[in-house]
Amino acid sequence: MKINDTYCFNMLKKRCRYDTLLKRGCAQKEAAKREKRMSYICCYELKGTKCLLADERNKKHLLDELLQMHGEKNWPVYVFCVTDENAYVITDTGGDTLEKEVQRTIGLFYGRYEGYLRPEKDNFLHLERIRTISRKEELIEVCLELHCLPVQMGYAHRPGDYWWSSYRTYFGGYAWPMLDCSVLLQLLSEDTEKALSEFRRLHKSKKRIHSKQ
Repeated sequence: MKINDTYCFNMLKKRCRYDTLLKRGCAQKEAAKREKRMSYICCYELKGTKCLLADERNKKHLLDELLQMHGEKNWPVYVFCVTDENAYVITDTGGDTLEKEVQRTIGLFYGRYEGYLRPEKDNFLHLERIRTISRKEELIEVCLELHCLPVQMGYAHRPGDYWWSSYRTYFGGYAWPMLDCSVLLQLLSEDTEKALSEFRRLHKSKKRIHSKQ
């Protein structure tokens, strides 16, 4: 009887050790997937003139075109912010450059206006730069910068007061269809509530820093 008890105990220890290694292996695989995904994330900055993006209708039209490209190409958008001069979009390139797709989006944006709007010196929108984001800390930091940009520029008192950014979607406001909030939140915590709590805290800290500057 004692031999059987010892045998069962040893088998239980082996089983626990196996389960621990299995969980650790799964966690490492998930971490590796996230790291691989990070290597494809870029921030696209579009620059326009004030007379163009200062018009709220044009902001909406640009986001409509991004939504259309999202539907056609199935590339997720993690963060965006459109100001009176620039539009910023963080997306997953899937290993390929989206420069042509972004340029096409700009072309479709102009196409909406037919003969009314042309990319001349007074009405232009172009791809200013592409910033590769290689670390999760960098992704979180750029996200905070973009969400707090309207506050920094004096457009709003709080990030949630500004309509033309992804901030409200993360916290239960208007759900922009092209946004995928899960990737950023999972970088903060596997628990959604904890991730949102930490995300809110980080935004408040970032806002306080901008207020002191």
